[in-house]
Amino acid sequence: MATVEVGQRVVRSATWTSGDEDGGEGHLGTVVKLKDQDPQDPIPSGWAKIRWDNGNVNNYQVGSSGSYDLALFDSAPAGVIRVDAVCDSCLMDPIAGIPWKCSDESCPNYVLCTPCYMNDRHDLTHTFTRFTSQKETGTQVTPRFGEVKTVSRGLCPEAEVCRGKDWQGDDEDSAGGTVVEICPFSERQRSGVTVCWTQSKLVTTHRVGFDGKMDLKYTRAGTGIGYYATHLPLLDARPDGSGHTEIVKPLPPLLETEASSSSDSDSGEGGEESQLINAASRGNVERVVEILSTSPEKANAKIDGKTALHIAAIHGHLEVVQALIESGAEMDITDNDGDTPLLYSVEGNQPAITKYLIGKGADINRGNDTERRAIHHAAYRGFVDCARVLINHGCDVNVQDAAKDTPLHDAIFKSVDVVELLVKVPNLDVTLANKIKMTPLQLAAGLGKPE
Repeated sequence: MATVEVGQRVVRSATWTSGDEDGGEGHLGTVVKLKDQDPQDPIPSGWAKIRWDNGNVNNYQVGSSGSYDLALFDSAPAGVIRVDAVCDSCLMDPIAGIPWKCSDESCPNYVLCTPCYMNDRHDLTHTFTRFTSQKETGTQVTPRFGEVKTVSRGLCPEAEVCRGKDWQGDDEDSAGGTVVEICPFSERQRSGVTVCWTQSKLVTTHRVGFDGKMDLKYTRAGTGIGYYATHLPLLDARPDGSGHTEIVKPLPPLLETEASSSSDSDSGEGGEESQLINAASRGNVERVVEILSTSPEKANAKIDGKTALHIAAIHGHLEVVQALIESGAEMDITDNDGDTPLLYSVEGNQPAITKYLIGKGADINRGNDTERRAIHHAAYRGFVDCARVLINHGCDVNVQDAAKDTPLHDAIFKSVDVVELLVKVPNLDVTLANKIKMTPLQLAAGLGKPE
């Protein structure tokens, strides 16, 4: 069970007792009111008011008469974060929303955020423990292997939208718009979306969950991530002590450390693949060299799709990167998403590693599974030094990803400094349009960024 809170994103549970006003299985909604919040709109004890992404609103059972209509899809929009907890896949620091800890003995302290857990990061045969509050000791769920996923739908990318109940914008929505991405609102993760409006071409950010507000509703649902419905907690009105809080203290079972020291885990726990990657993560070049001197074939060994070179690159351990390459590590080896060590170096904002890898022959223009290149990553993150290294080494500044966005599109969203670097490249093409038919200039105008 999880305590119901305003702002949580929800889906119907397996014990749903209502009709299809939510839009159907997998459709998303937001907790907008609880008992006693509004004397003019009383809600019975054990019930909560949900506004679905299609605009429909109703009260649902969250413990009344022992019935539970709702499951918690995401608590990040309600402001829940886990201090000192880092996702071992995407490196979100701190984790926003529910953390999931691997329960397998071979993976001590391996933690995933909800998006990575639902996107099948790590070994699917391992069991995980789900933590929904600061007081619980965790709930173990079944392995994901063989489980059927449900696709989430609603105010997700490519949804067609119009103004909703809590609209606060101007009149840019007169002809409707399209959701570009799920994003933070006022620094609260996954509590808003950006929308490109059809007529004005403006791109604006709106609340979807933030403080329980829904600025939008869809006229055609977009498609979000798949999720394991049986792994989601039911929502209960009875307090478990979690409360509505901006920061949730990490649970001791979530971040407990092994009795052994870092050097012990590098040298004695797990197989050589685990030891190598642990050493690479910590910058322990001596241990890396020791392992590779007897087992050079381990240079390209993967755990959770990543090699030691990926890990060393993102953490900026240049000596480890050098040792791995000298021992035969593949320069352009990919993880489960098609990301190379070069992409990892940029994602970690490690320009020295980026420069070294390019100098050693890394493919500067290689894309991942969504056709995003290193320069896309640098532009979107606003990492000026990495962008400068890539541009100075002749990267293609006109490459387009799966959404047809160029690095300039990404930079306009995030970084004026990277924009300034890109516009100085002689062959930059500012006329390339993305999938929603916007050129970088139109995007800048839509975002109200004349600079």
